[in-house]
Amino acid sequence: MFDAGWRFDYIGATGQSYGWDVVLDGQHAWFMDNGKHRYVRTMRGAGVSRTANRLVRVSMADARDHQCLDVSGLAGGSITNPPLVDLRRRNGEEVVLLAIETGTELARVRSGGFTQGVVFPSPGWGRDFYWSSMGRLARIFVQ
Repeated sequence: MFDAGWRFDYIGATGQSYGWDVVLDGQHAWFMDNGKHRYVRTMRGAGVSRTANRLVRVSMADARDHQCLDVSGLAGGSITNPPLVDLRRRNGEEVVLLAIETGTELARVRSGGFTQGVVFPSPGWGRDFYWSSMGRLARIFVQ
C-alpha cells in the first residue's frame, strides 16, 4: 500500500538530481543524490548537476527526521553505487525475499558479500538465482 502520510522531498528547491540505490538499516533509509550523470568510461566530471553530491538519511517512521550531508563539497558530484551503511560494524550483504502482494519478509540470507550488489540478479534453473556483489558471486537457492 502507498503510505500517503510519509513523504520526503529530498530535492526540493535545490539543484540536486535524483537519488537511487536505497539502503535500509531497519530504522532509516540511506541513499545519495545527484544520480543523473554522463558516465561512459569515468565518473570524473560526469555529473550533470553543478551541486555537490549528498548522502541522505531519512527515518522510515517519520520523514521529518532527516539529514542531507555533502559527501565532498565539490560541485558536479554524482554517484552510481549505493552508500555503505554500517551502524554496528556488521559488514555484510543480505538478500531478502518479499511477498509481492503484501511486502511481508519471507526469507533472508547473507550472500557473503561485504557491500550491496550493484547489478541485477540472474535466474538459475531450479528455484535459485545468482547474486553479483562487489567481489563476490553467490548462488542463492530454496531448500
